[in-house]
Amino acid sequence: TIFVYAKKGHDILISSKPRRILKEGKFMSHITIIKQLCGILDNNIQIDVPEGMTLLPIEKYQDVNYIVVEGVLTYKPKACTQCGVKNTGSHDLIKHGFKSTIIRLPNSVSNPILLKLKKQRFYCKHCAQTFIAETPLVQKYCCISNSIKNQISSELVETQSMRLIAKRYHVSSPTVARILLKAGKGLSPKGNYLPSNLGIDEFKSTNRVANAMSAVLVDTHNRRLIDIIVDRKQASLIDYFASFTWAARSSVKTVSIDLYTPYLEVIRTSFPNAKIVIDRFHIVKLLNETINSVRIKAMNIVKNSRPSDYRKLKKQWKLLLKNAEDLNFTDTYYVRQFGEEISEQRIVDFLLNISPDLLVTYTLMNELKYAISTHNIELFDEILKSTRKITLPRRARRTIRTLQKFLPYIHNSLTYTVSNGPTEGINNKIKLIKRTGFGYANFFNLRARILVQFKLKYKPSNPAPSTYEALAS
Repeated sequence: TIFVYAKKGHDILISSKPRRILKEGKFMSHITIIKQLCGILDNNIQIDVPEGMTLLPIEKYQDVNYIVVEGVLTYKPKACTQCGVKNTGSHDLIKHGFKSTIIRLPNSVSNPILLKLKKQRFYCKHCAQTFIAETPLVQKYCCISNSIKNQISSELVETQSMRLIAKRYHVSSPTVARILLKAGKGLSPKGNYLPSNLGIDEFKSTNRVANAMSAVLVDTHNRRLIDIIVDRKQASLIDYFASFTWAARSSVKTVSIDLYTPYLEVIRTSFPNAKIVIDRFHIVKLLNETINSVRIKAMNIVKNSRPSDYRKLKKQWKLLLKNAEDLNFTDTYYVRQFGEEISEQRIVDFLLNISPDLLVTYTLMNELKYAISTHNIELFDEILKSTRKITLPRRARRTIRTLQKFLPYIHNSLTYTVSNGPTEGINNKIKLIKRTGFGYANFFNLRARILVQFKLKYKPSNPAPSTYEALAS
């Protein structure tokens, strides 16, 4: 008997008249169509519909209403899975009853589908053991179909919490985590290749790793994530890069880092031909932090004696961090602290006259920022040499010592166009992943989620030339 299935509202109905449908020149039964709609592509599974049934039943299973479909899995096995003897007839393998199983199928329009499948049990006369028929619809000893797992894997690429995915597909959060780890297992980098331009940075990771900080490895030329390293300790990074071949490590030309000192020894040990490039953003950030620190000290000095100047230094701090050549000296606007319309240049001049230390620090840091923006190595070195003859605040002097310590690598940053900009962008996306998932307690789950989102959605970009000379030409 062939039953005709029709859709009415949210129910699946069965007609009492047998029919066939013509599709692509072949007649297909409605049972075959329902199997395809449910994702049951195994020809060894036969859907069982009792005669006279007009409505597929809906049952409650684990607090979820499922549309129930019943079926039978049976076939002639080629050999015994226990002893390996070939099946040549009834004197080798015989049927030995059924085992009832429950398989969750993908959601329909209204409800998820539950397949109650009877799997054929076979008995081997040679080894006196039994085994169960298997199907590609589901893995062995598992009740969640492979199609649901594939859909969950595709959902993990998007920025959403794993708990939301688990709720959508009526599975548990640990199930989604296991699928995530399996999907991320094949995304680790191979040990025989590293890109020519690397970027290393750290981000706030889980509390179970050392200092709660992990490292991110990025191909800065192609703006592509390579891997997530468990922590940023010097010994851990050296051990990690030792897993790559010598040829792969020798092919690295530049490594972009921030002002974190342990990275220097890691690069010198692991990459014999690499140039160390200090990211220009972190250099400018250091200069701005120096200006701001001296401003706060000057502000606290005049707090009680000159409260008006204190308020001006406190409210107009952003103008002091703006590049001197970008200040507007023509347009005016009303500023409440001054009680008049005034230009940005006049505000900065007034603030610098409050403290001599602030004036000398502001002038020096802006000269250094100008040398960085114009990629002028000679000017940068001359400014550093000139600081030996002038008196600087303690905070400014410490900044100069830091720049002199990293001076050879700052020269590289003014020569090569590579930077840690792509790395910082990836770090920002990692923060979004953590915030969307309400935090991660397991580092390996976090690492797998990051790799899945970045590597499965990678889009190639048009890289720029590696040096400023090539960029100008």
